[in-house]
Amino acid sequence: TDNAISGMITKLDRHSNYYKPEEYTSFKDDTHRRYVGIGVMIRKVEDGVLITRVFENGPAEESGLSLGDYIVKVEGIEWIRLHYAFPTGFPEDVLEVMRTEEKICNYLDIPLQHIADPILKSMRRGTTQEKTTALLQKFRAEVPGIILRTSLIVGYPGETEADFEILKNWVKEMRFERLGCFTYSHEENTHAHQLEDDVPEEVKQQRSNAIMEIQSQISWEHNQSCVGKTFRCLIDRKEGVHFVGRTFMDSPDVDNEVLIDATKNYLKQGDFAKIKITEATDYDLIGVPI
Repeated sequence: TDNAISGMITKLDRHSNYYKPEEYTSFKDDTHRRYVGIGVMIRKVEDGVLITRVFENGPAEESGLSLGDYIVKVEGIEWIRLHYAFPTGFPEDVLEVMRTEEKICNYLDIPLQHIADPILKSMRRGTTQEKTTALLQKFRAEVPGIILRTSLIVGYPGETEADFEILKNWVKEMRFERLGCFTYSHEENTHAHQLEDDVPEEVKQQRSNAIMEIQSQISWEHNQSCVGKTFRCLIDRKEGVHFVGRTFMDSPDVDNEVLIDATKNYLKQGDFAKIKITEATDYDLIGVPI
């Protein structure tokens, strides 16, 4: 059975329940091996890259092996996707592995939250707009065709109209293939909770809508560029009259999907199929098997 996993780049001290229960699938069960629950946590260390492995709900186990030495050697897994990269201290050696190792999707999720320097400083992100922009440009230069996903927060305490304009213009400039935008929520036991939640909810929502309107156009243009091309797709499920799959460009639940007419074609859930894209919308591709 073909397999794919989503990995997660994060700090070693950050424990996450990123995977849904159904994605935590034992290698021993050959009938349900579509998602294999391995979280990949990476940080740069003195002599290379350190990986922490998270198997199902078990404790993290540190390994001195490189990404290429360990994860890509797992038999039966054909896609590895990297999530939750941090812009500070990013282990750039990973880019070479992404470029040369076929199993690793040319996809990187890097939640940036904001880009205006005053907000980044208040968030304690440890970076600046200049440094973040340079890092993203490096990603695109070193891994041609890489798909970048980020998530942003608008309405953070102290976010001015000028801060928001910087963010909005930067989204237009960077043209992320995948992007989500959320309104700030004032939660206890966070650093930001001591700040005044001074952006009205209505303004937060307006700003979120404005970002997603920009992203919708970017996504539509990117999807139109896919029409006529053929992609290797992982078939996730059958839904109504469609089989629903994903390209290497898409994580489950949060990204685009590929729709294939189930009244004219049969595809097996969990298998890969070559799909030629015939149409595209803002956030979905429509295709036929070849």
